[in-house]
Amino acid sequence: MRKIGSQTSSKGRWKVKFKLLISIFFLIMLIGCAPSPNPTEIQRSPTAVNKQVSLTPTNRLQITYVQNAIDQNFGKLYTIDVNCMTVDKICLGEPKLLLKTLEMPSREKNKPKGLLTDYNWSPDGNKIALISTGDILIGDMVTQEWVNVTNSQDIDEYQPKWSLDGRFIYYRACPRIIVGNYGGHGSCQIYRSNPTGNEKLALLGSIKDSIVSYDISPDGQKIIFSISGPFGTGDLLYQVNSDGTGSNQIAMGGVSKNTPSFSPDGQRIAFVRLHDPNSKEESDIIVKDLVSGEERNLTEEFGGMVFSPAFSPNGEWIAFESFDSELNVNIFLVSLEQERIIQVTQGNGETSPAWQRLSGQ
Repeated sequence: MRKIGSQTSSKGRWKVKFKLLISIFFLIMLIGCAPSPNPTEIQRSPTAVNKQVSLTPTNRLQITYVQNAIDQNFGKLYTIDVNCMTVDKICLGEPKLLLKTLEMPSREKNKPKGLLTDYNWSPDGNKIALISTGDILIGDMVTQEWVNVTNSQDIDEYQPKWSLDGRFIYYRACPRIIVGNYGGHGSCQIYRSNPTGNEKLALLGSIKDSIVSYDISPDGQKIIFSISGPFGTGDLLYQVNSDGTGSNQIAMGGVSKNTPSFSPDGQRIAFVRLHDPNSKEESDIIVKDLVSGEERNLTEEFGGMVFSPAFSPNGEWIAFESFDSELNVNIFLVSLEQERIIQVTQGNGETSPAWQRLSGQ
């Protein structure tokens, strides 16, 4: 690998440890419609002729991300306006604080508290489903009213995801277990619930392995999920019908436990592949065509570890987080058309990127 932008390859010379630090407030590298001062451009395909799309107040798009204060046990959620977007250029505003969780310990009920880990936006962008101390809370960003969807004492929930029509919330449920003096989780499975917490339904009952990550296709008919492979081989990625039938493996070992992601049209998936599952020093974002089986490496010449790929609503960009050799964590974007990489944040500890579309506002 070679040095690209502000990322420095350090293959074989550093061990990545997940460590989030409190960072000072930062300035965004992209203002207005000017490209980032330190972009990475990889021209491997012809430049597509594409009219610039200016987003209007009635069709707003934002990128959100998390910054956790681990020593104080609370988290912040930031948002950045996307003012224009093409296949090779994106115009970003400045970051704004959207939500701050309560510091733990807290006796407040049904309020977001503790560190922010997993979250997902409703289709209209007005509600958020997030994990708070092991439960799923749904909050209205206008009224600031919150509902505890799961409210479970002996089960921890992870990775809430809205269905495209907003009728359901999907999530991973992991029962708590105690073995000797240590606590842990039993087999994690996928569930579905309505936004009020009623009508919970277990999916993929035929899958006996513990599911470590997943995503639901836009039409709700397919599920991609990963399970831990044999020791030292990384994870295995599968696709299955939502009723549990038709399971088939779609990616071999070396897949990260990091969440796989369906494209908006459901024809492709993005996932993280580790170069060496034993050392976990470098990784890449892979996009796989589910029809042809073709795979593309979007970050082949990008140094460091990458995580959390998330397709933009139009399927032209993927947001992700990355460690560098100094253990700084930041948010980046990569275009699928030209594989151009742009650094979004320049702080430390920015994680969990997501796209929020606010329609009808």
